[in-house]
Amino acid sequence: MQPSPTLHVTLLLMNLSRFTYTFVRRNTKRSIARTAYICLLLWILMVFIAHSAHAKVPAISQRIRPINLTQAQKWCDTTALHSLEGIYYFPSNECVVLIKANDRHPLLPPSCYHIINIESQNILIAPGQIIGYLFPTGDPAQFRLTLYSHITDGGLKKPRDYAARFSPQQAALTYDKPKTRIKFNPLALIPKLNRIIRISHDDPTNNIREGFIRIYPINTSSPLSAPMLPRYF
Repeated sequence: MQPSPTLHVTLLLMNLSRFTYTFVRRNTKRSIARTAYICLLLWILMVFIAHSAHAKVPAISQRIRPINLTQAQKWCDTTALHSLEGIYYFPSNECVVLIKANDRHPLLPPSCYHIINIESQNILIAPGQIIGYLFPTGDPAQFRLTLYSHITDGGLKKPRDYAARFSPQQAALTYDKPKTRIKFNPLALIPKLNRIIRISHDDPTNNIREGFIRIYPINTSSPLSAPMLPRYF
């Protein structure tokens, strides 16, 4: 098994710290150099702990053996599913995916889930492509969602993290995309006038949540229990 990238970075930083200590010792007092060296080692240790605490997903998405919708339904029928597992429709990418517990990736915790593409309108997202991962948190309804944000001919790249919430009643897994808002109020340049007149605009479409809608198995108690599979599937 090859060393992890985090270990390579840590070794590189430690070698850099030795060089820094030698350079500083030759140009300053020994006590100051020793203090700087200890601070640098502590910083390296904090970086290593921070990187190790977060499960690292592959930089480029992996592809497993493709399965079709019928095979995915059969898998759901013959498996003791977790509450989160099942077949979902992902409107943002216009694809149908299977969410299942990790059973093949040795570097990821067994408690995480794979989001596997079954069928997609985008020809660059191949069947069997892992488009993301879900990691449990301290809240049973909250998950750390990792999705690949960049679609290329060479695969899916640039994984990004989101805070996701699963609702068994709604049969949906939703998340919010990060938003950057910049507001400019020209009236603020005029003294006292900005207190009299205030103009604001709120686009309701900015509050629409992204997410996955479960289409199988169907929760009969859910208001979304009717099949939502797109016609082209």
